[in-house]
Amino acid sequence: MENTCKRISNTPNSMPVLQGWADLPDDLLQCVLALLSSPSDLAAFIATCPNWHAAFRSAKSTLRTTLFRPLAIRSCASSGDDPVVWELFDPAKPTICIHRVTPPDFLAGMDYECCSYGHAIFSGNAPSLKDTTFAIVDVFTGTSVSPPPCPFFTFVNSCALTAPLDYHNSHFLVEAKHSLFAWRVGSDHWSQCSCPPNSKALEQFVPFKGQLYALEYQQLYTVKLEPQLSLEEVQVVWSIEMSEPDLCEPSLVVCDDMLILLAASIGEAFCLDLSSQPAMWVKMEEEEL
Repeated sequence: MENTCKRISNTPNSMPVLQGWADLPDDLLQCVLALLSSPSDLAAFIATCPNWHAAFRSAKSTLRTTLFRPLAIRSCASSGDDPVVWELFDPAKPTICIHRVTPPDFLAGMDYECCSYGHAIFSGNAPSLKDTTFAIVDVFTGTSVSPPPCPFFTFVNSCALTAPLDYHNSHFLVEAKHSLFAWRVGSDHWSQCSCPPNSKALEQFVPFKGQLYALEYQQLYTVKLEPQLSLEEVQVVWSIEMSEPDLCEPSLVVCDDMLILLAASIGEAFCLDLSSQPAMWVKMEEEEL
């Protein structure tokens, strides 16, 4: 069967003709993206060809983050001799694989840290044994980006991207050794600042309403990337329910115009009220969720 993406010569005095699926204009592809209704449709769109994947990456952030449920990723191989394959799946339908990709071989010698903005992040020891190397891998394509070695050699407490890699002013943040490190994507160096004296380990980074927040239970900080990397504690009143010692692994979630802290161990959610002075976490009722 003839390839539908094969180019066809234009005849003289004729208008340019679309040469196949790969040549559809970007504005038309953006309209198609808006009509997709499931994670499997999205994965199929992205995997069609490089131009379609590029159209997805250039889509507005609201389209990419609100239209679809988050996908989960798992590593699998049918036997010890088979290469590792990543599978993307919808947590609501875990038995159905939406997309498969083979990750780079060099990741076998690195440790998985987390996922952020559709990228799996890995860390490893630099040959000098003084620095830490990172690999930021696109889970849809398997392509990777590597920052310069980060100037620390110890356990990584947390790390995350501040935005998709191709966004203007996107940074990669790492908290380790009581310091915060930031790499501006595409640059050749890291910025560094010390964490506050009372800080133990930053757990999560979340952008919200033009600010970048860092969570360390029970502290909340804002992170400033420019002109100099810095951390500033936000004065917040923590509710009585949030002070229970069994409240562990809290998660910050942005929902519409709210910054919500989910406390899974006690089954509660709290919304950050920035209109009060100081700010406070307000317990959300079930009907608000």
